[in-house]
Order: sequence, then structure tokens, then C-alpha cells
Amino acid sequence: MLSYKFILQSAKDKNGNHTIMIMATYKRNRKYFSIGQSVKTEHWNPQTCKVNSKDKAYVYKNSIISAYDNIAKDTILKCLVNKKTLSLNVFIEALKNNASEELSEFALDLHDSKALSIRKATLINYEHQLNKLTAFKKNINILDVDIKFINDYAYWLKETRKNNESTVSKSLTYLRMLLNEAVKAGIIDKSPFINFRIKAIATRDESLSIAQVLELEKLRKKREKLTQNEFDTLKAFLFSCYTGISFGDLRVLLTKDVKTIELEEKEYFYITNERLKTTTPYTVPLTKKALDLINLNAIPKAPLFKMFVNQVTNRHLKRIAKKAGIIVNHMSFHLARHTYGTINLNAGADQKAIMAAMGHKSIKVNDIYSRVQLEFLVKELINKER
Repeated sequence: MLSYKFILQSAKDKNGNHTIMIMATYKRNRKYFSIGQSVKTEHWNPQTCKVNSKDKAYVYKNSIISAYDNIAKDTILKCLVNKKTLSLNVFIEALKNNASEELSEFALDLHDSKALSIRKATLINYEHQLNKLTAFKKNINILDVDIKFINDYAYWLKETRKNNESTVSKSLTYLRMLLNEAVKAGIIDKSPFINFRIKAIATRDESLSIAQVLELEKLRKKREKLTQNEFDTLKAFLFSCYTGISFGDLRVLLTKDVKTIELEEKEYFYITNERLKTTTPYTVPLTKKALDLINLNAIPKAPLFKMFVNQVTNRHLKRIAKKAGIIVNHMSFHLARHTYGTINLNAGADQKAIMAAMGHKSIKVNDIYSRVQLEFLVKELINKER
């Protein structure tokens, strides 16, 4: 009689996790089936075949184990009732077929499993992309997603939703991610994206020129041409151009995060923090242009800038660029961050200083927080200001 048990694959992935497998045995022959989940050895109980609570996603992973356990038991029971022989191939095929489910349900489970390991903004984007898929077609079975489905979805995004090529590419990339996860879970053998190439997104401007930044400064001084919200966004954007601090990091900065240091009997202002995205430390001295954009007399716990959500901010920036007469492919805070690097490189600043200010991973933490390093940054990024 066929038997099965849950085991861990001996090989580890790059994170040190082992894939959870179903090992089926019949007449001394064995076949293996991945349930699409992985766990560290110390988080696995081989007696109960469950993931322990030290794993942050243990509830979700154990629910997947239970679901496959039920499928396996039902498959064996049906064969016993019908007095049929259950081969290893039939058993594995039953696991694959019964594991198939609606794409939306699979996606929601996947979102839950990733919730603790991805940024909130990424999770919100996942939910937005899933809403698009269900708006295109309800009750999508994973097994029904093929090349025709992908082509029809891409056409619908362009013609019905009026999405541009960049947005279409992002939506298709999300769908591809879901199908790759379905392959890992053993629901499908291979992704149909093997035979479908997502159109590359057109290259965007890497940075603004100094002349373009000056046009934005001119617009800032003509405040009457801007709404209050546009004015607030422009100030934050220019601050990013002068500091290299990203949109996400600017949103959490407070007045008290601006610190001072005295070097050669002169006071300098700077910000030291960790990047939200990578937890990499950064230290950036503030130039006169950057200081002109903030209110140092505000209460210590006041936000440094009034910030809006990404979508609203991008709308503001699009209108700001038009009013300033700036022509760019895509106006964004990422553009501002690159502008900071480009301006300082053109001014002859040391590349190591620029990387430290921008929070690039190759800079040692001890270097960033030392007084010697800060003196170096002031010399390179303040005294060479353009």
C-alpha cells in the first residue's frame, strides 16, 4: 500500500532553508513532490511534520501542509473505496491536480506569506495588481493561464485600461511572479512566460541637469504659480536633489534628525540615519541650498517636509515639470536621488563620499559614523558645492 510523509529536502537554498517535500513510497520505490514552502531545520519538527512558532510564517506554512495532507488522505481513501491500485504517478498527479486553485486565492495566500518580509508599499502594489487581474476576469484558475490569456490580458491593459507600456510591463511582471510561485508549489509544471517576453521598459532620464534644477528653483521662488501641495512637493524634491535622500526616507525624517557638528570653529548641519529600504546607514552634510528648504525652528518631532503618497506625489511632479518648462521622460524622486550623485560627481567630489551620503552598501558602517568620515564628507560635499 502506498504511504507518504512530509520531509525536508537535504539541499539548502541561498537563505539556508530546506524545501518541504511529500515523499511517497510504494513497493520500495519513491517519488517526491514539493509543496512550495521552505523552512530552516531548527524551525521544523520531524515528529509532528509541522513548522514551529520560531518561523514568522509558521501558521501559513502549516495550513499549506494540512491542505496537502488532506489531499493525500482523500486520494488514498478514494482508491481504497473504489478498490483501485494507487501508483506513485497517479498519487503525484492527484496532488498536482487537486492543488490547482483560483489565481486570486493563491495570490492572497502568497501576499499573506510575504507580508512580514516585504515593504508595505510593495504589498499595496501587489494588491493593486491583483485587483487588475480580477477586473479583467473573475474566477481565474491557475491551470487556465496560458499564452493566449497573457496576450489577452496585455491587450486589455492597453486598450481598456489605457495603461502605458511601463505600466503594462509591471502588471505582467506581477502575473509572472505568481506563476513562478505556482511552479514552486507544484501546481503547474512550468510557467507560460517561458514562451512570452515582457517588453522592456523604455530607458528613463538618469538625472536632471544643473540647468533644470535651477529652473525648478526659479519656479519655487514664483510661489504664486504653484498650488500649496505642489509647493510642498517641490521643496521636498529639491531637498532630495541636494541630499540624495530617497522619497521613502524623506517621509520619516523629523526636525530632530538634523544634527550639528563643529569643524575648524565652524558649525555644519548634517543628517545621519538608515535607509528604510536596505537598512544601510547614510550620512549627508546639508548645503546652504538644502538648509534653505527646511525650518530648523519647528518642534523637534515635526516632519521635515509635508509628504504625500507616491501616486499623488508623481502627479504633483508632472505638473511642476510642465510649469518649469522641463522635459523629462518621467519625473520622480528617484530622478532627484540620481541628480544628487551626478551633480557632485561633476563637481569633482570623491565617489566614496557620494556613496556614503547616499547610503550605498559598499561603504563601511564604522566609516560613516566616525568624525573623520564626517569631516571628509563636509570637505567633499559642502566645500565643492555648485
